[in-house]
Amino acid sequence: MPTLPRLLTFVSTKSMKVMKTNLFVNWLQRVYGAGLGVIGLNHLLHFWATPAYEGKAASVYAALVQTGYMLPAVGLCMLLTSAALLVNRRVTAGLLLMTPVWVNMLLFHLFLAPGGIAPALILSGIGLYLLFHQLYRPLDRPVVRQTSAPTGATPKSVRVMLTATAVASLVIPAIADLNATHLTNPLWPAHARFHFAIQFFSNLVLNGIALWLLWGRHADRGSRLAVVVAALGPLLFWGMFVPALLMPGVSTWPDGVAPPPGFPALLRSIHPNLILAVIVSVTNLTALHIDSGSRVNR
Repeated sequence: MPTLPRLLTFVSTKSMKVMKTNLFVNWLQRVYGAGLGVIGLNHLLHFWATPAYEGKAASVYAALVQTGYMLPAVGLCMLLTSAALLVNRRVTAGLLLMTPVWVNMLLFHLFLAPGGIAPALILSGIGLYLLFHQLYRPLDRPVVRQTSAPTGATPKSVRVMLTATAVASLVIPAIADLNATHLTNPLWPAHARFHFAIQFFSNLVLNGIALWLLWGRHADRGSRLAVVVAALGPLLFWGMFVPALLMPGVSTWPDGVAPPPGFPALLRSIHPNLILAVIVSVTNLTALHIDSGSRVNR
């Protein structure tokens, strides 16, 4: 086989492998970032049960809790890294920030709590793999590459509005629902909790994608399609509150939870969640209208 065709075949095969690897890493980065964000929130809000350690592991963990700052600091590092991974900005810095946490996690489980070594290996292994890819991927980059993502024609007000609703859709359900009112509600059967977990993680991924579309480095940033899909993330969650009320036997109040004393009478019949759902939905629809008008006028 002549040298030139063989060289072209090799380059083409190499390029396809790099493209497939980059696609896999991009999706892994988003999913890992979303999961890391949930774990980080748990370090701050404690909506999951405290791990049951024994012996020296229990003593070390208790000491970390008693410092009053260590676990919240770890949670904050996780949230910062999660944000970097989801929006694809400062990814290397975010992963480097988490490296000491991964190393200590592995050492803790290796020497003190070997029963939990598998989750620690998965969590730290994926993070270190992403870090390795960030540090060494220039070897696989094409010679000509885009140094910055195009900002497109999206008005700043539209990006701010959609970012605010996406962040609210990530934070508010995590604070309000990952507790005994919903996920760990003793009155809920296991299958109901399973369906709630599906809804929670679907919402997490959708709004993570929305933030990436608005702020990440990709060829379509600023396009009409990117704006519409970013707006759909919060709309698909909050906008469904209204048709959900049409289902038989539903209630906006959590099972076993009564309105607190002095709660306004109006909010007893119109739950604050519904008001928030309307605000988010109207905000995103307004953002879409502004973005559409700005493109027509150009």
